[in-house]
Amino acid sequence: NILALDIGGTTAKCSLIADGKVDIKTDYYIERNERTAGYPLLVPVVDIVEIGNGGGSIAWVDEYKKLHVGPKSAGAEPGPVSYGRGGTKPTTTDANLALGRINPNFFCGGQLKADVEGVNKALQSVGNELGATKEEVARGIVRVANNNMVNALKLVSVNRGYHPRDFCLLAFGGGGAMHACALAKEFGMKKVIIP
Repeated sequence: NILALDIGGTTAKCSLIADGKVDIKTDYYIERNERTAGYPLLVPVVDIVEIGNGGGSIAWVDEYKKLHVGPKSAGAEPGPVSYGRGGTKPTTTDANLALGRINPNFFCGGQLKADVEGVNKALQSVGNELGATKEEVARGIVRVANNNMVNALKLVSVNRGYHPRDFCLLAFGGGGAMHACALAKEFGMKKVIIP
């Protein structure tokens, strides 16, 4: 029994495997959003839920001073502020870097020099809107991102009659390991697998 979670750069995808069986659906839609009904894909597909909540998902503040993460993404270009390629809005990756969950001295496998100063400025910019410190903003971004992923995991489990505590969480992708334990704790899951 596995709840699978893939956290990449722009999205988080999740699916459920119960008693060794993957759920297959025939009513899957692509390009569905709040403005269009999307296009039906009338072929068998693995049942997954995908949300705009990856490492590059941008944090923003609405008119009511509420913090959000995603669905807009910094993408690969310019990428998160920490990439040092011109991004100006903080992302989940930037928040994880600021909180010390990503090693700035071995950023992107040592291939990029993390723009820590840029990240601090971007976080403080959001902090100014919220009346919060950059550290509080970074923690808030991770908390909101985690809550978004909890809701996605509920869609493939609770909404289908399963309780996540009866499953182990298999987390992968670039951000899977950083968020897996907090998500598992939220559901009372006993085991996390990081391949």
